Amino acid sequence: MPDPQKTFYYNMQKRSVLIILVAAVVIAAGICFFISDAGFQGGERVHKVATVAAPRLMYGLPVDSFDVVQDKIGNNEFLADILLKHHVDYPTIARLAHATREVFDVRKIR
Repeated sequence: MPDPQKTFYYNMQKRSVLIILVAAVVIAAGICFFISDAGFQGGERVHKVATVAAPRLMYGLPVDSFDVVQDKIGNNEFLADILLKHHVDYPTIARLAHATREVFDVRKIR
């Protein structure tokens, strides 16, 4: 005759394995449902593609995030005259002129 205590533990082990398997199947089914349903809308798969507009370039620089003013340089107009109209102070104008001296002499703007 089988030992009742061993039978009880054996049945408990079978029951706990069965509960764990059922829980795993339910969790896996839920995950598969949410993953497969995330890209569907109205029975068709929807692909969302983000489009990024190409930046507008002027002289090789992106000007989308700047306020660009285009105008002509008048006769006998200097860089300081142009920048002072746009509220740039004299020390900043001097720094700009000095920093760009090796590339371009701003005194030649006419």
